[in-house]
Amino acid sequence: MRLDAGDRRAPGSEPSAAREAGDRLRVIARRRARLAPALVLASLVLLAILPVLESYRMQQLWRELTTVIEPARSLVTRMQAALALEAAGTRGYLLTGEPRFAERFARARESRRSAEARLLPLARRIDPAIAARVEEMTRGFRAADAVLDSLYAGHISRQQYLTRIDAQQSRFQGLVDAAARLDDSIGRVSDATRERIRRTGLTSALLTIGLVLLAVSAAALVSRLGEALTESEERFRQTAENIDDLIWLADPGLRRYLFVNAAYERIWGRTARSLYEHPESWMDAVHPDDRERVRAAAASAAQEGAIDLEFRVVRPDGEI
Repeated sequence: MRLDAGDRRAPGSEPSAAREAGDRLRVIARRRARLAPALVLASLVLLAILPVLESYRMQQLWRELTTVIEPARSLVTRMQAALALEAAGTRGYLLTGEPRFAERFARARESRRSAEARLLPLARRIDPAIAARVEEMTRGFRAADAVLDSLYAGHISRQQYLTRIDAQQSRFQGLVDAAARLDDSIGRVSDATRERIRRTGLTSALLTIGLVLLAVSAAALVSRLGEALTESEERFRQTAENIDDLIWLADPGLRRYLFVNAAYERIWGRTARSLYEHPESWMDAVHPDDRERVRAAAASAAQEGAIDLEFRVVRPDGEI
């Protein structure tokens, strides 16, 4: 009889083709079965991580939009309104010389300068080019303010100011146009950011749907592979139970038997259950004169691979 340490099979005849085919089916099924759970696990991990990352990205974009871009655009609008009020106050003062128009101008200019001071830090966070436009516009305001300060401080009369009105109007119109261009630039940034938020949300939804489908598909594959593995093992069991060769499967140390076919009971004359409960019991049936050789061969099987060994089995009724 043969001890095959490579396959951990029991003492018996040469492995049959049916037995080897069963083993191969089980190995293939097990390898495939490992892949599907890995896909399920990977899908679940990605489902946990990617939405968090996408959510964080969307929060960053929304924060940039609501705390930087839109406030900057509101300040530009405030500056444009202040410019219109400054112009109206100056016209009223030039026509009437009444102090109330000078006060209206002063309040409008204070509002515009306050908006300028708050706008520049935000513009620097949005884009260096936009920040450069704000700085250039601020220098233009300072040049225009110098002439108006001379008017309201009484350094030049209204008549003298009127001699410079064309140059001042041209400067003022340039500032109005610069503010409009700045508003357009920030508006484009706002629109682009909103589009990025929309695309991020869409991408996140598509990724989530894709990962859910992947997880479902992998779970279905796990189920199918599990069924295939069960069917393969059942075919192996049926094949093993219906051949005359003695077949058993055990762990590498022969400390636990996983399967033994009906031929064990026929050849050894002992129940398979006794082997499961007492893994060394098969050795008790080996003829006393052969027992040491068999024990030594079984002990060295793990190092030497397949071993051919002929020995005798004594059945409980005394038959050899």
